[in-house]
Amino acid sequence: MDAISSITALDVDAFGQYELVAVRDGVVLQDNFMQGQRVLAGETVMLLADESDIWIEASLPATSTFPVKVGDTAQVIFNGEHFTAQVIQQSHIIDPLTRTRTVRLAIRNTTHSHHAGMFVDVLFSVPTPSPVMAVPETAMVRSNDGDWVIYVENEASGAFTPVEVQRGEALGEYRRIEGVETGTRIVTHGAFFVASELAKSGFDPHNH
Repeated sequence: MDAISSITALDVDAFGQYELVAVRDGVVLQDNFMQGQRVLAGETVMLLADESDIWIEASLPATSTFPVKVGDTAQVIFNGEHFTAQVIQQSHIIDPLTRTRTVRLAIRNTTHSHHAGMFVDVLFSVPTPSPVMAVPETAMVRSNDGDWVIYVENEASGAFTPVEVQRGEALGEYRRIEGVETGTRIVTHGAFFVASELAKSGFDPHNH
């Protein structure tokens, strides 16, 4: 009422102009108002959104046994930057189209770099009883006899040698492996190319 009453104090030349004041800070998502439009009580003129805190919905496979619970933290990756988010809800309903279940996270958007409709990558932290060795899925290829191998760098010569490993459970985009020591320098991307080059040279990883 104060805003409406203030109109009476304006000059006649100012009639037809009215300043809209929102009750909270935010950004304008929709502005459907047109000049000369008649606005009824309760009708939406503009749609505002407070983006200081936003939700992120991560889709997990329906068959995933990934141990996620409310309160867990996760890393959200967008444009190469990492942001910390917290799990606030997880759905027990499977989407019939994508066959995925949704895990909802909340994140502080202090830099205003996240907006509705964006796609991000989410990395969850998985506790293990003891330290494990994990590599990206792209680090492993199958040998001719069907075994899984990774390529280890020889620090002295710079050459790569295939080493057989045993695959464990999936940890997000990584896979737990056994067969190499912690700290070993391996090929994490381009392993298929390295395997092809070694095959061209006639190298047999099982000739030992």
